[in-house]
Amino acid sequence: PDASRRRANSLFWTLVPGSLFFYLVFLLGGLSLGGYGGPMWRLLAGFMGRHLRLLLALAGSTMFAGFWLYFINLWRLLAWRSAYRQFKAATPAAFWFLSSAALVVGTLQGLLQVLPTTAYYLTNAEEVPNIHAQLNMIGGVLPALMGVVYWLLPELVGRQPEPRLVKRSLYGIGGGIFAYYVTTLVLGLVRLGLMRQGLSSVAAAEQLGWLAPWLLMISALPLVLGFFAFATAVYRATPAYRTRMAAEMGQLPGRFAGPMPARLGRIPLAYVVG
Repeated sequence: PDASRRRANSLFWTLVPGSLFFYLVFLLGGLSLGGYGGPMWRLLAGFMGRHLRLLLALAGSTMFAGFWLYFINLWRLLAWRSAYRQFKAATPAAFWFLSSAALVVGTLQGLLQVLPTTAYYLTNAEEVPNIHAQLNMIGGVLPALMGVVYWLLPELVGRQPEPRLVKRSLYGIGGGIFAYYVTTLVLGLVRLGLMRQGLSSVAAAEQLGWLAPWLLMISALPLVLGFFAFATAVYRATPAYRTRMAAEMGQLPGRFAGPMPARLGRIPLAYVVG
């Protein structure tokens, strides 16, 4: 317990201040370099102009270290040697493994985007930094929340979700987000190559033609199927809960307004809504 508490404290005091530091560097850098106004801001603009890349690298490295503390603690807790077995069975732990894998890639790209030697290649084509954020949210945050839902469903509603649908949601979201990420990254780097040859951003996008949107749409289809499977699994696991909720919704008028006169009960619902 003491070792776990120390690891949790190390994680908190690395990740939270690092994230705040990273946010403030971006905020102050944008305000000062954008000419917000005032003598203090002009002094800050000079400082930020000279040291912005260094501050971003320091803040990003601190936040990156915090994320790796999180990964190590999570993998030790989930017994990382069992990851393949967990994925095969589509357990809630598999969703957390998927989440951590996406965050590993996302945080690594985030760090590379602020390092001077690699920032040019990962920020000039707009879709590349955008897919980094989408990977963190769709591949990092949502699978972790879905794992919590699947873990709590049996306790909350007394019914297990259908294993077939759980597997579809895991494989659909996992395969979809990584296919979409790789497709977007490759297309962005190809467009960057065209821009380096002298084309504008718009002209480089036009040069790719219809291929880019079609590839993106096809690679994202497993995501749609995965989210639909998740919604179906939760829906089918909660019939009794939904019945109770509907019954309680019907009692809300009397519960909050007291007994209703009989004549009001004969008013059509369309009149009340209108």
